[in-house]
Amino acid sequence: MLAGRFVGLGRAQQLSLIVCIIGSILLVGDLVFLILTFRPSLALPHTVVQPFFLGMFPIFGWALIVTVFRPRPRDRSFPHRSIGSPEFLSDIPGSVLSVVLVVAATAAVIFATTPFPTGQPEYDSATHTYRMIVNGAPQTVDRAQYATVLDVSDRLFLSAAAIFLSVAVLMTLGHYRASSRS
Repeated sequence: MLAGRFVGLGRAQQLSLIVCIIGSILLVGDLVFLILTFRPSLALPHTVVQPFFLGMFPIFGWALIVTVFRPRPRDRSFPHRSIGSPEFLSDIPGSVLSVVLVVAATAAVIFATTPFPTGQPEYDSATHTYRMIVNGAPQTVDRAQYATVLDVSDRLFLSAAAIFLSVAVLMTLGHYRASSRS
């Protein structure tokens, strides 16, 4: 039944649904790792952050495409739901809207209250030393300082990704629901 309903959708609707599901999974994973950055003893390697940050771009890009370039109805009496209007959000269930907006607001607060690192952390595997590149000048730091700066930069990247993924999930879900109704 569900597979038949999916096959009956248009290509843009199918892609929006897939992007919404993938974006939701990325958002949940992003939030887990964002929470882990507050506990340095539980933090995962720095390279774990990259898929979330890089995955945000195509998902948010598709969300913008379906929102900005979706076909307008031929009937002028039919109200067009653009992303800037509150009617666009009426296609999204209230519980989903509430949860995603809380997630986006929390991520925005984390991003706004996290101090930016003073330099770029770097590990020199040849000498086994940790450095911070501040204004082009390397400064040697200990492992604890290096780990703290990595956690802060991970927190900034993950909170930015959470904001954009939250918006993308809402936009793709809104597109799917609005186009499946018509």
